[in-house]
Amino acid sequence: MKLVEVKLYRHNKYVATVSWREVAEFTGLSKSAAGDRLRESNDYDTVMRIRGCHGYRRFILECGREITIAELVRESGVGRNTLYARLYKAKERNYERLIRSAKKIDWVSEEEIIVGGFVLNPAYLDGVTHRSETIGVYATDRDGKAMTGGQRGALMRFRTASRNQWLRDKSEAS
Repeated sequence: MKLVEVKLYRHNKYVATVSWREVAEFTGLSKSAAGDRLRESNDYDTVMRIRGCHGYRRFILECGREITIAELVRESGVGRNTLYARLYKAKERNYERLIRSAKKIDWVSEEEIIVGGFVLNPAYLDGVTHRSETIGVYATDRDGKAMTGGQRGALMRFRTASRNQWLRDKSEAS
């Protein structure tokens, strides 16, 4: 099939008819890449995105507002990767849900059990990583249960705060 000209649409409204030459000239893509874009989509923003300009696709939210990921990052302070995942993968279009921050959990360190002078469940076993051919890389707590990403983050924050407190105490003592 020879690709001559394709009609492009934005939000189901006709915008323009372009050829692969016009797409290559405007976007800076090679002939084959421009042809591939035209074959894959008839969305104007997708086809005519300038080479190297990622994050400028416009999304229509439920409230009717058009916005890009870059604008959302500036407004909300939420990470680009998080917004990308919410917009592209989860197809989330509610503004309030898009910019919500993740719930942060607090790490509560369990007491260590000491029997006969030996520690049975030391705190340094929390967050130990393991490799498995079937599962991949994962972290476990001191009881051997797999930890979630939120738990690993909470443990990291807890350890950082504990170390900073130890450093402050050490500097005050000397």
